[in-house]
Amino acid sequence: MELPVVSISKEDGEWLLEQIEEHKDFQHVRTIYRHEEDFIAPFSSRGPVTQTWEVKPDLVAPGVAIDSTVPKGYLALNGTSMAAPHVAGAAALVKQAHPDWTPDQIKAALMNTAKQLVKSDGEPYYPYEQGAGRLQVDKAVEATTLAYPGALTFGKYTKDDPREKRTVTFTIENHDDVARTYHVKPPFEAPDGLQWEVPFSTTIKPGEKRDVKVNLDLFPQVLAEGTHHGEIIIEGGKEPILVPYVFFIEEPDYPRAMAFNFGPGDQPDQYRYELYLPGGAEEMGIALYDADTFQFVKFLDVKKNVGRGMVGQVWDKLDVPDGTYKALIYARKDGKEDTLESTIIVGPQVLDERLHDD
Repeated sequence: MELPVVSISKEDGEWLLEQIEEHKDFQHVRTIYRHEEDFIAPFSSRGPVTQTWEVKPDLVAPGVAIDSTVPKGYLALNGTSMAAPHVAGAAALVKQAHPDWTPDQIKAALMNTAKQLVKSDGEPYYPYEQGAGRLQVDKAVEATTLAYPGALTFGKYTKDDPREKRTVTFTIENHDDVARTYHVKPPFEAPDGLQWEVPFSTTIKPGEKRDVKVNLDLFPQVLAEGTHHGEIIIEGGKEPILVPYVFFIEEPDYPRAMAFNFGPGDQPDQYRYELYLPGGAEEMGIALYDADTFQFVKFLDVKKNVGRGMVGQVWDKLDVPDGTYKALIYARKDGKEDTLESTIIVGPQVLDERLHDD
């Protein structure tokens, strides 16, 4: 027999008791149950990877309201710190079932068997939001056909590019005990300006593998700007495998600057900052303003023609009075500028905060 159970926080329970005490005719509580699962949290990191324009994330896993241990008890927590252990544990179970498999094979098993998710309106999430889909560890352990990489990118095109054929190669492995004939099927309906070329069929004996080429013949001038995506289906195994792909006409929108961090350095009076530039920058800088008057004080740093990745600097001493400042961080590239705002503290308060955090 199933017994429905629900729990609420101590604070909510105390509020209910207060209402019961205040309203003597309070006889019942009405609750509304809403079943929601397999939706991607708004704070979940999205791709794609700049420069290479690869699909990321590889897949997604439960990471919202996960009961986890905290000092003296348990707490429902959110984030990558909750989702990553799901993936690590699933990989360990696949490795236990297939001790000879390589990391690439384990990753393929997890991605090939993932469940593709759809939004509340029925539209699928983009590959650069969910990757191959939501982890299904039971299916990953039982996988007998592997295809990797588990997601494909054909890169970025511009409207000025001529007709071009690009080729990607992936590997199909047969871990079943019988020979399998696989059919690689690109999207059935291709828009004008795009043609696919794939092998008609590929037969693979038990324990063997085969490299398969997929050609994308494309006229950039014909296609609309933006992100183009879909799935290539591999049939012939026990279950079809969906391999997501993406390509871009013109550069997709992405933040030019992110993850700014300012704080004390390793030595007394020393300060440092870090900033991540996903695609590099033709120019980036940090402008300092008085926090109260918003009067410009100085540029803490200006750099030009910076490559992608982390950028930073260490100062033995900042040539500004102690106090609280507003920092405007900017990065420009390809005619677009993004800015970040941050409050920074110069002086003993920074050291006090560091000691408190430790």
